Amino acid sequence: MRPHLIYSITKEIEAEKISGLPLLAIGDSWFDVGSLPPWDTSNILYQLDLKKEYTIVGFARSGQELKNMVNELQNRALFRELLLKNGIPYRGILVSGGGNDLIALAAADQKLDRSHRILLNTSEVPAPQRQLPEAYICPQGLEVFKFRMLGHYQKLIETRNKNYAGIPILAHSYAYATPRMAGIPIVAPNGWLAVSLKKHKIPPELWGSIKKLLINEMFSVIEELAKIPGNRVVAVDTKNLLTPAEPGSKGDSNDWENEIHPNLTGYKKLAAYWSKLIDSEIA
Repeated sequence: MRPHLIYSITKEIEAEKISGLPLLAIGDSWFDVGSLPPWDTSNILYQLDLKKEYTIVGFARSGQELKNMVNELQNRALFRELLLKNGIPYRGILVSGGGNDLIALAAADQKLDRSHRILLNTSEVPAPQRQLPEAYICPQGLEVFKFRMLGHYQKLIETRNKNYAGIPILAHSYAYATPRMAGIPIVAPNGWLAVSLKKHKIPPELWGSIKKLLINEMFSVIEELAKIPGNRVVAVDTKNLLTPAEPGSKGDSNDWENEIHPNLTGYKKLAAYWSKLIDSEIA
């Protein structure tokens, strides 16, 4: 069955609107909208097909970075729900986050110190290494990115523990996407990560491998958190679930609507995997 969805960016949630098991969902466009017009795509939450009855209270916003999701001043409604004594008895938290933080870091000015960027320009890579995708990833920036991402999740865990200790946090990896100049008109017509890879003059044949490495590194933070039993973090590994878009394609291709957002077929595949985990992890 499909969950009852309530998107609540600012308004308070009325307990009588909750049916079944209540869940919180925080995230970005994979839980919200990934294209314009919105009906051109979908999201994971819309496509869930669950055995139990749930109400999902969503705090997702397209383009939102993980650092803002766990910022109490910027996400007051979420923290109100988590910190309210004797509030709605939430049974789990679903998270889609980190992708926009990575995109923002990839777009950082190349003149910045290496701790503030994650990509290296071809001119910064020794000639013998220019066919190695890992050579274009800045080690200092990657280390800082992962450290900050770890801190964001730890903030969420600590906040959850105040009233909801023990309920699981399910966080996903995203899926391997093909960097390509395929975006959203007006908002990002040339895509997202592809723009930065091109700006850094990185060979296009390495773009896909670089994206895979970055997704793997990002998900490794969630995997490490999931190894600590007290954290109650579930690593939702969706890296290999989708068929990547064809390199160089401009629009809908295989399981992708644009460079970083799945199409309806892609979201259904992701949601099928999520649905099984939710039903098995939520008590």
